[in-house]
Amino acid sequence: MPRKSSGVIAAFAISPLAASAATSLCMFAVGHFVANPNDEYGPGAVAAILFVISLLAGYLAAVVLGVPGYALFRRIGWVHRRHWFLLGTAIGCVSAALLVTAGYRYGHIAESNAVSAVAGMAVLTAPLPLVMGLVFTWQMGRAAPDIDRIAATFD
Repeated sequence: MPRKSSGVIAAFAISPLAASAATSLCMFAVGHFVANPNDEYGPGAVAAILFVISLLAGYLAAVVLGVPGYALFRRIGWVHRRHWFLLGTAIGCVSAALLVTAGYRYGHIAESNAVSAVAGMAVLTAPLPLVMGLVFTWQMGRAAPDIDRIAATFD
């Protein structure tokens, strides 16, 4: 009987989307209170840009780290919720690091403010790994049980 992979595909598709939405909502909320009214872009535009960039970074990290990590975890037998949370959080950490690096590299940050800017970006992207790990775990928990493993316990 072939294994159903719809839960795995859903986990890789939904977790970056949910994490990007949560991160951009946090950015919008923070930006609403600390935004300068004279800025060219408002908090909504910044949150939308962050959503798109974090979504791209999340899918990139899911393909580069997540798929081989999933195959490795299945191979060594790490198939419990804590292992899926670990993998989802690792994917989220890589995508958050990509965001912070891109923000530092292309954000036109002065050298005198570099440490505080990177620390601020790291704090603002903190929901990304947490939400990605939780949604990934939730979706993997909804995946169909492994029929071979269940049958082996009753033999």
